[in-house]
Order: sequence, then structure tokens, then C-alpha cells
Amino acid sequence: MINGLTDLHHPCQILADLLTIQEKFGRCEGVKLTWVGDGNNVANSWLQGLPRWACTWRWLVPKAIGRQQSSSAKHQEEAAAYSGSVEIMEDPFQAVKGADVIYTDVWVSMGQEAERRWRLEVFQPYQVNQTLLAAAKRRRW
Repeated sequence: MINGLTDLHHPCQILADLLTIQEKFGRCEGVKLTWVGDGNNVANSWLQGLPRWACTWRWLVPKAIGRQQSSSAKHQEEAAAYSGSVEIMEDPFQAVKGADVIYTDVWVSMGQEAERRWRLEVFQPYQVNQTLLAAAKRRRW
């Protein structure tokens, strides 16, 4: 078994998720994915992988959390080279508008336990709940 998990990347998670997207949509190209959350190892792997599939990757992240990874010109240029895009957004309802996939992860990762209260407070308006889902693209499986 290969996991590939590190503090900075989680590539096998992304490969499994891309397979799920392929199974559900019949393609990965052109899919709009909104990532709601932190710039953790999963987000880093999405930044590297998804634009290569000609997808739109929207990162919905609170300003207080920071966006050091997604603001990289390298990621923007690479996405454009594959006809994809990387967008940074702060408004939850704008970020999920037209999204095919809404993806999230934990708000407090291992090693961030000391920031738990603060992180839960900052991420509170960014919950993936029924109200947010109602603003996304409707799908019937």
C-alpha cells in the first residue's frame, strides 16, 4: 500500500478523489471544484493536480487563515497552461456558485491543537451545510 502522505502533500488522496469525480461525471476536465478550508496537505495536492485536468479550482479560505500556497503565480500559470484555473475567494456563496464538487477537510489539523478555539471561530462562517449547498449547482445522481 502506498499512501504518500506528508505534512505538505497527500497525493494518493487526490488520485482517489479524481477517480470518484471521473466515475460521477464521466470526466474530470471542466469540473468546477470548490475547496472550503485551510491550506493543508490535501489543498496543496489539489493545487498541483487539479489544474492539470483542465478544471477550475476555487479556494474558499478566511483571510485570517492565509493563502500562501494558492497565491503562487506558478500555480496560476500552470493551471492556465492546461486550460484550468485557480481562484481565491472569500465569499462562501460566490465560491460554491456553479460548483460541481464542494470539498472540505478538518479545520484543525494535527499539530494545530493550540489554535483550536481560534480556528473554529474563524472557520464558523465557512461550514459546508445545507444553506451553502443550496447555493451550489444542483445534481441528481
